[in-house]
Amino acid sequence: MANISALGEAHTPVHELDCVSILIYQTDRRGKQPLVLVRSHPCASEPVHSSPGQKPIGDETAVDCARRAAWGSLRADIPGSQLDYRMSAVIENYGEHVKIRVFIVEISPEIAPAIDYVTLRPETRGWKYEFLPPSDLECVYLHEHIGVTRVALRELLKTS
Repeated sequence: MANISALGEAHTPVHELDCVSILIYQTDRRGKQPLVLVRSHPCASEPVHSSPGQKPIGDETAVDCARRAAWGSLRADIPGSQLDYRMSAVIENYGEHVKIRVFIVEISPEIAPAIDYVTLRPETRGWKYEFLPPSDLECVYLHEHIGVTRVALRELLKTS
């Protein structure tokens, strides 16, 4: 079972993390509802939604790892100023002994072209990317052992 153990904290050492994930969102055209960027395999009969993430390597910081994950999956160069520890959460799955940090990032003019590119294509690097409201998502996997429900997703988006 996953537990959001700390919202907006910066003291968890990166060497304790199994993954750093990014959760990108935008507000719908009416400005009322968040839409979350998720990916799924385009040929799957039942889509399993996830977000990009990477395992920290060497002595990189969580911010560096998140930037690497964004570039590797989306070809988006997220400025370090958009990856704020106050806009992140540490989530732990006690049963699987997995701990991750997820950065919550609002789409910005700097990353919008890259995000538009991947969402307009039928497939990018084996994934279909799309913006969906939390109400349409049963679960979003931030790591293979950590999925967040739509209720937890709404809580994460409130921190932003």
